[in-house]
Amino acid sequence: MKKNIFKSEYIATVLSVGLILAFSSCEKNIDESVTFGEQDVSIATYINQHGEEIGDFMVLARQAGYSGILGVYGSYTAFIFTNQALADYKQAKGISQFTDEQATRLIQYHLLKAVITTETMGNGGLKQVTFDDDYLTASFQNANDLVINYSAKITTRDLVLTNGVIHIIDKVLEPIDYSVRDLVFNTADFSIFKAAWQETGFDDVYNSQINPTTFFVVSDAVYQNYGITSLSQLKNQPFINNDADALKNYVAYHAISGFKFLNMIENGNFPTLGSELMSFKSENVYKINKEIVGNTETYISVNTDESNRQAKNGVVHRVGELVIPKNPLAEYYFFDFWFQPEVMAMPGYLTIPKNSWIGGMENLTYERMKVQITGGELQYFISSYYPDNQNFINIDHYNITAGSWTIEFTLPKIAAGKYRLRMRFKDGPTRAICQTYWNGDKLGDPVNMRTNYVPNEKDQVVAVNYKRIFIADLDLKETKEHVIQFKTVVAGQGNLDGIEFIPIN
Repeated sequence: MKKNIFKSEYIATVLSVGLILAFSSCEKNIDESVTFGEQDVSIATYINQHGEEIGDFMVLARQAGYSGILGVYGSYTAFIFTNQALADYKQAKGISQFTDEQATRLIQYHLLKAVITTETMGNGGLKQVTFDDDYLTASFQNANDLVINYSAKITTRDLVLTNGVIHIIDKVLEPIDYSVRDLVFNTADFSIFKAAWQETGFDDVYNSQINPTTFFVVSDAVYQNYGITSLSQLKNQPFINNDADALKNYVAYHAISGFKFLNMIENGNFPTLGSELMSFKSENVYKINKEIVGNTETYISVNTDESNRQAKNGVVHRVGELVIPKNPLAEYYFFDFWFQPEVMAMPGYLTIPKNSWIGGMENLTYERMKVQITGGELQYFISSYYPDNQNFINIDHYNITAGSWTIEFTLPKIAAGKYRLRMRFKDGPTRAICQTYWNGDKLGDPVNMRTNYVPNEKDQVVAVNYKRIFIADLDLKETKEHVIQFKTVVAGQGNLDGIEFIPIN
C-alpha cells in the first residue's frame, strides 16, 4: 500500500536524491560553460562574462569546487563580491592565497539554496540558509540601501539568470563562526547581564541546549534607567530579592529556543529557558509581554536597529525595558509534532526535498516524545503544499504509513487559560481513528481522519482534504507542561500536522 500511496513522491525523491548526489560527487568536474543552451545565461556564465568586475569570485569558486554547480540547472542565490572587495578582504586579513578550506567556507557563505530576490528579503533574517546552513540578514540603511549582515551593500540587485539570481555586493561577507554566548559576552554594554550569567552558572543551562538559542538582552544603559548600575543592585530588585535560584531563572527568562530573527517570530507565547513564558507581538513595532491595565497598554519594546545580530547557533535582540519574568495571558499556540530537539538537530530537518521523507523515525530515542507503531512506519515528511500556506501550517508533518499506533508528547509550558483544542491533518480513505488522552485521562471523542467524516460546527475544513477537527475545550488552571497522547481505536494511516490551542474569551 505504501508504494501506491507514495508512488509519485517516491519517484520525485529518487530523482532529487540522484541530482544531489551527482552534484556533490562530481561538482569539480562539471563544465560550467556547456550545461545550458547557447542563448541561456547561467550564474557561472554571467560571472565569466563580467570577469573584470567580479571574475575573482569564480576563481575562488573553482578552488572550492563550486563553479560547476553555478553552471548547471538549479535554483540558487549568489551574493557576488567584486574583485576590489576581495582584494580589500585579503589585505585586511593578511591573506595572500586562500587554502582550499578557506575558499570553501567563503563561497559556501555567499551561496543560498533557493532563489531570493530583494523584494522578498524584507528586514531581518533571510528564510533560506546558505550552503553551510548559516543564516544571513538583510537591513535597510539610508532609506534605500539594502545591506547584508550589516556590512555589505547590494550595489546591483536581482540579476535573474537561468539557474538563479545574483546580487552584487561591495564587501566580502565575513563568515560567522562565533557562538551566541560569544556575542553576548563580547558586547561591551551587556556587562551587567553577562555578570548575572556568570554568577548563576547559566552555562549549564546554555550548554544543555541542542537547539539554537535566541536571547533578548537588556543593555547597561537600560538597567541604568531603572537605577541599576551593578549586579548587586540587580540582585536587590524585588523580583530577585538576592535569591540565587530567582537570579538564575531571571537570566534564563531572557532566552527562547530556536534561531528566531524578529521577522520569523509569530505572535504568541513562547517557552523560555526559565520557568515562565514570554509573549511576542508584532503590531507596527515588536513588543514583548504586552499587557492592558485599564485603558493603558504596557509592553517591553525591542530595539530593531540593534537586534537580529546572528551567531552560529542563535540570535541576539536588544530590548528597551527591564524584563521581569511573568506569565502572559492565554494566546494562540500551534504545537508542531516534529518540534523535537532530536529531530531539529538531525541532517535533513526542513531541508530535504518536497514530497520526500526520512523513514524509520519510530526507532529513534526522544526525550519528550514516545512512539509505538505496529504494522507501519513513522516518517518525517516534507509537504509539497507548503507554498500556499493554507493547508499545512508548516512545511513538515508526520506520516504514519499504516497499522496501530500510540504517540505521546510532553508539551512545552502552556499559559493558564481556556482553550479550544483542534488537531490539523490531511484525511484519506485508509486513515486511522484515534482517541486523545490528556495527562493520562481520555479527552473528547475519537478523531476520525477518514475521508467520509462529516465535520461538525466546532471543526474547520481548511481545504478539500485538510481538516482541523475539534478535540475538546480545556480549562488550564496553571501554566505548566502537559502530556498529550493519541492512540488508535481503528488502525490506519496518519498524515498529521500538529495541534492548535485556540484561546476562548
